[in-house]
Amino acid sequence: MAYLLGLEGSYRGKKYCFKKRFSLGNEKNCSLFLCCDPKKFPFHLEIYKKGRLFFFNKRPLSLFFSINGEEANQGQLFHGNILCIEKFRFLFSTLDCSNTLYEGKSENPPPASHENQADPLLLMYQASNLFASQGEFSTFFRQMAKFLLQHFPCSQVIFFLEETPGNFQRFAFPENQKIWDSNLIPKEIPPNVFSLLYKEKKSIYWKSLYQKGFQYFMAVPFCHQNKTLGFVCLLFDSGAMSQKCDLNLLSGICLQAANSIANMQKNRERKEFNRRLENLNKITLRLSCLLEKEAICHETLRGVCNILQCQKTALFQFHDENTLDFQYSIGLKKESLPKTLLDRIASMLSKEESFFAENPSCEESPSFILANIVQADHPYPKNIAVLYAADPINQAFFSTQDKEILAIIASQTSIALSHSHLYEQATIDYLTKIHLRGYFLEKLEQEIQNFRPHKGCFSILMLDLDHFKKINDQYGHTVGDQTLKQTAAILKNSIREKDMLARYGGEEFIILLKEADLSCASQVAERIRSNMENASFPFCRKVTISIGVAEYTPSQSSENFILQADKALYQAKEQGRNRVCLSIMPPI
Repeated sequence: MAYLLGLEGSYRGKKYCFKKRFSLGNEKNCSLFLCCDPKKFPFHLEIYKKGRLFFFNKRPLSLFFSINGEEANQGQLFHGNILCIEKFRFLFSTLDCSNTLYEGKSENPPPASHENQADPLLLMYQASNLFASQGEFSTFFRQMAKFLLQHFPCSQVIFFLEETPGNFQRFAFPENQKIWDSNLIPKEIPPNVFSLLYKEKKSIYWKSLYQKGFQYFMAVPFCHQNKTLGFVCLLFDSGAMSQKCDLNLLSGICLQAANSIANMQKNRERKEFNRRLENLNKITLRLSCLLEKEAICHETLRGVCNILQCQKTALFQFHDENTLDFQYSIGLKKESLPKTLLDRIASMLSKEESFFAENPSCEESPSFILANIVQADHPYPKNIAVLYAADPINQAFFSTQDKEILAIIASQTSIALSHSHLYEQATIDYLTKIHLRGYFLEKLEQEIQNFRPHKGCFSILMLDLDHFKKINDQYGHTVGDQTLKQTAAILKNSIREKDMLARYGGEEFIILLKEADLSCASQVAERIRSNMENASFPFCRKVTISIGVAEYTPSQSSENFILQADKALYQAKEQGRNRVCLSIMPPI
């Protein structure tokens, strides 16, 4: 049996019953003749039963007809649908017991507890008006719980809303009572009670639930277009009086609520998708503006945490010898990484697709995803790194969309790292892996432009290896190259991270010391000289260095500033090498 309940105008509150076929329209042969403008073109909406399901079709196709606010031409009808044909609105209902699981094998359930058979439909109509105002899930369920507590003699209402497969968010009302769960179900109730609700979409009525003072309970799933969104449980104490047929009414109300829940979920998903898309555009823009490799990696990890809302993320780099370098991460420590994860990441070297794990038994994290970062400027696909994300905050597992987003971020990171590699080739010395002269001069010019006397000072060091030509002549250019590489490493370890080191040319180096006056710079220079003198070089007994120091003075050009330090270096050479000389010459 199916019903149509009028919701507006002269049809409001009227119930129309039918078994197999029903038609609405302004044609004389319609089951329900809809009064409208006589000049209106003929229209006809037919509802018919096929098997156990109900379907509809309309004519003409230009006729406006919508289901739950969405225009439709033909298809299936579901219990609780709100039908709108032109200006007329009806509630479609199928109140039957075919999807209900009763305690025992009673074939004749007791009569309805409502004296007026129209009451269930009227309650569903009230529910449809209540559920029409959609908001946050907590507010929605609070309103629904108030409605159910008013019309059913229950003492507690609990909602289970599925967030991810098998993971439910719970809402209990009244809120000050302890949440009932499956552990309170007595042994005589089937252990697969949740499976009956979730998978088989069965409604449940069960007596003798004496734990926690409850006598029996009802449980009904929220079903929308053949999909279970969650379920509701009503718990009744020993003094409550209710009939099993109330389960049918609750099923109808829940199917009404399922439409609103589905719409709220779509709205939430739409907002989340827009948030992700906006942040994805932001990270793409930021990555396109970065040229430093370290800045790119840190920005990538921050973007992954922000977009995917996860607690852990890392970037693992591959070396030529197929080893992993763990240098950039958020929420992770190298010593805490399980070997199984490292083996999984290492296996990504030979793969071109992302990896997706929903509940890996080998991991501490309940869910993680991996995406390859491919060298963009390589003629053949070459994996250079793996992007890792784990422990989503608002859900138990990552989704397929999360995996796709991580792959997009990895692709953008790949392009940014490719640009960084080109930039590095133009600004980094291939041998010593420190900045080239041109890059240094550009940054020095910026430092001079931003100089303010009251905000501090800065100095430069000009350095030159002593007797480097003899090293090349005596030991060969290979040893000479090794000496330059080791010298660059010593210099880099002798200065602060904010200072800048560059190869000026040949065996000459230059250092910019920020926030350092002549006295401070001379101490740094002496430390460098001592470190070089005490270092052990391959095939060489000792390698020394001469250093010239100059402090910047206002209105001085970069050329004169460097010339000052260069003259101090020449003076150190003249005085016997392996020493530090300070510039005392006024600016030219």
